[in-house]
Amino acid sequence: MKRLIATAFTVLVLAGCSTGHDSNPTQPTNPPWPTVMQQGFMEGCGYTDECRCILDKLQQAYTPAEAGVVVDEYNKNGTYPPKFLKIAFNCAAGASS
Repeated sequence: MKRLIATAFTVLVLAGCSTGHDSNPTQPTNPPWPTVMQQGFMEGCGYTDECRCILDKLQQAYTPAEAGVVVDEYNKNGTYPPKFLKIAFNCAAGASS
C-alpha cells in the first residue's frame, strides 16, 4: 500500500506539480487539482475505488502546491505527514473520513 501511494504521488511531481506555498490555509475548500495531476495520481495508484477515495480526500486536504511539498518531503525523507497517512489508511479501511 505504501509503495503504491508513493508511486502515485511521485507521478504528481512528474506531472508538473508546483511546490510553492502560496495557498491560504484558512480557505475551507481547496480547488480541484489540475486534470494532469489527477490522472497522474490515478495512473500511479491503479484506478481502484481506494485510489479514488484517497485522491478525493487529498484534494480536500492539500492544494496542488502543498501536494508538491508532500512529494518533495517523501522523496527526501521517505516519509509522509500524519495527515496524509490518515487519509490513505482510512480509505484503505473503507472509511469515508
